[in-house]
Amino acid sequence: MKLGVNHMVCPRCIEAVEGILNEIGIENPEVELGEVWLDRALSENELIRFQNRLQERGFELVMDRQTELINLVKKNLIQYLKVVEDDDQP
Repeated sequence: MKLGVNHMVCPRCIEAVEGILNEIGIENPEVELGEVWLDRALSENELIRFQNRLQERGFELVMDRQTELINLVKKNLIQYLKVVEDDDQP
């Protein structure tokens, strides 16, 4: 499972996020700048604890890539429809 984490800018940020994961009992995370790879999906409780601890230390969890993609598609569709509508105007 991949999770995105905003505001990670240096190796100390990686250490901080690894520490948070260890605190909540998540084993074998792979942490890179802006990304956390886990062997399994987090339970709802683990996710909430992880998100809260991240926020306490100035980070932010990117909740869901699918939502990002949906928003991008919506934005592009709206722009396309505006262009089509403008072309239909005399």
